Amino acid sequence: MVAIQILSFAALAIGALAGPIATEETSKPFKIGVTFKDTETLYLTSTAAASKNIADGIECTITTTQNAGKTIGKLGCGPEKKAFTYSSAHTTKPLEPVASDNKNVDWSINADDTIKWGALPAGTEPVAFSRQKNGKANAIFAEVCTTFDHHKNIAAVKDFWEKGVAKAYYV
Repeated sequence: MVAIQILSFAALAIGALAGPIATEETSKPFKIGVTFKDTETLYLTSTAAASKNIADGIECTITTTQNAGKTIGKLGCGPEKKAFTYSSAHTTKPLEPVASDNKNVDWSINADDTIKWGALPAGTEPVAFSRQKNGKANAIFAEVCTTFDHHKNIAAVKDFWEKGVAKAYYV
């Protein structure tokens, strides 16, 4: 009897150490369209130039991993499952698919198909999909000034960016 109790206790201890099992789910394929002023939608492509034509858009999915009650969404675009990123200080280049890095976090699609991309550090405002008001119209940036309240603190920044709304267009 004592041996059975010891084995039962050991099995419970091993199960407790292993913890919950991570589960993974991948979204339906979609293209990312960014709409500016409710009039013009541009689709992110496999290059740094966005397109007005949805056919040019790169196909993406979000793989959601749930582990210990926490959900993490990672973006994967094209056959190589690339993602988007931004520089550590400020955005310097338009969005273009690159190898996934530590900024490929907290991607999600809301009920109205809007896309949210969580920013670093965790708990800050999400990344904004923006373009420069006086720049190339088809250059979309991961704008993180909002994340750090630069729009409130630096007047020149407020007038520099035009924010868009990113949505998933399912293919």
